[in-house]
Amino acid sequence: MRFDIVLTMTFIMCIIVTRLMCIFIGYKSETIERVIPCVNDVVHRGDIHIMIPIEDRNDLDIEDRHNVHNICLKRSASHIIQKLKKSDQHLYTIEETFQQIYQSIADNHDIMNEQLTSAMQTFNQIDNMNALYQSGHIYEKEIIRLVWDRIHHPINNNHTLSLKNTLIQQLADCRNGYSGVHCCEGRIMRILQTLEHTDCENIAQLRPMWAYKEEIIHQITKYRHKLLSQLSPIYQQLDEKLELTENEKKIMDQMNRCLIKNLSQRFEIDYISKGLLTQQELGELTKVYYDLLRLNFTKNDISVLILSTHFFNESI
Repeated sequence: MRFDIVLTMTFIMCIIVTRLMCIFIGYKSETIERVIPCVNDVVHRGDIHIMIPIEDRNDLDIEDRHNVHNICLKRSASHIIQKLKKSDQHLYTIEETFQQIYQSIADNHDIMNEQLTSAMQTFNQIDNMNALYQSGHIYEKEIIRLVWDRIHHPINNNHTLSLKNTLIQQLADCRNGYSGVHCCEGRIMRILQTLEHTDCENIAQLRPMWAYKEEIIHQITKYRHKLLSQLSPIYQQLDEKLELTENEKKIMDQMNRCLIKNLSQRFEIDYISKGLLTQQELGELTKVYYDLLRLNFTKNDISVLILSTHFFNESI
């Protein structure tokens, strides 16, 4: 069968499945085209068509918390390791760290035996391999020492036991089948995640690209509302309209240019200066929203776009 025919049939099937999904969850048929980005999101405004490319599905895979080859996760891991080095108290050597963790697994009564067995098997293999973590230019056993040191940092005194248990559970999660373990990247991500949400200074934040995207969407919405609340009521009235005259577009353009300028400065501080995103990545994440603002779209158009983005993230 010809490739173009197969491609066409596949595309048609995607549309059919998408429509059935929309019907199933209760969306009205007339909103399907605007809510589900089946191949590309398309926002219409008169004769203007803005195509919103779909990101790499792996990069938006919320179910896979350990999508370890995501470039943003690798970058986050490197930042966490640098923070751990800065907070390092050198309480224990690598040998002492491993002896203590072996003992913690053996003496643990809070975790199921099956997990303890998996954790012990993983830890034995890590002990024997001591793989080099290429992304951070550091050996695996040294990373474990840094995490163990952080667990025993005075700031975490009230959570030490909980952090120890979490580390054991993360080691157990490193198992891949009956006799294997996940790759070095996967093991490091899990070991670092020990500190996520529990460390008292929130030193570990592993964020994939989809998390940055949602955060940026929230920031754009938040600052837009804030700016509108501080301006003359005329701006809020215009923002409620479905269509704007040429003169009204000029009025809204003043506000939107101000908003883009302030958002760009904010994002530069929050993401670029901290090394969390590159300029290109930030540009790709913000482009479609800035384009909408430059074209003076009202909140109705922007709300539909944000709804479609959230729906896509949650539905894959």
